[in-house]
Amino acid sequence: MLSSYLVTCTTEGIRVVSDYRTTPPTTCPNDTAHTIDQNQTKIYNTVSTKTVTITDNLNGVGGFYKCVPYDMNIAGSTGMQTFSFSSPPYPVQIQLTSIWVKDTNIGDYIEFEEYPNTTVGIITQNASIGDTEFYVLPQSLAHIFIGFKIFIGTYYVGECIEIDTINYKITTSISLSADVLAYSPVKITKTRIGKLELCSAGILKIGERFNASLIAPPNTPCCVNYYNENGVAKTFNFHFEVYY
Repeated sequence: MLSSYLVTCTTEGIRVVSDYRTTPPTTCPNDTAHTIDQNQTKIYNTVSTKTVTITDNLNGVGGFYKCVPYDMNIAGSTGMQTFSFSSPPYPVQIQLTSIWVKDTNIGDYIEFEEYPNTTVGIITQNASIGDTEFYVLPQSLAHIFIGFKIFIGTYYVGECIEIDTINYKITTSISLSADVLAYSPVKITKTRIGKLELCSAGILKIGERFNASLIAPPNTPCCVNYYNENGVAKTFNFHFEVYY
């Protein structure tokens, strides 16, 4: 098995994803001269080096059922509010996501994301306003996939729509809104639920047919972005049904 790791670089004050390796890194993937906090190093993703010909839906977990609830207190103001959390400190297979929509939630919007604004490398060339193509480190491509949200420096450039593994280049859906210098960070966000309106009261079930093969690594960073449209204070409740 090979794993990539989420490394906390204390020199830059950011989280960086390493390449795939057999042991945790002891230096910063961006610069070996940087200082890291090894106590915060966590597995980002794991891949097998073996060829598998039989699929087991419970591969990687013990098959024990658990409901993992989350409660979010929404302040009485309009706009987006973010609730950050992590998955359990062991691998889980997500079976179902259930959202408890109350009358006070109707008309609001939610997003669910994993690895929000996680640094996976740097751009290797200067980027100019209007650009949609960006040259990155070769190891960054191990963590960038079609459909992931991309940030160049602090600027959102939409989703990744093309990956060039020969020239180590990615193409995004939105053009850059300002000039950015080489060596600026490349950040990703993996979207699980896009901006979704809560239309009626009741239990909203998501992924009932498709989540069964999803394995979340230990301590996966996650967040819910809640858009409070009417400015009323309220609660937002959801839970995951998992095997562990």
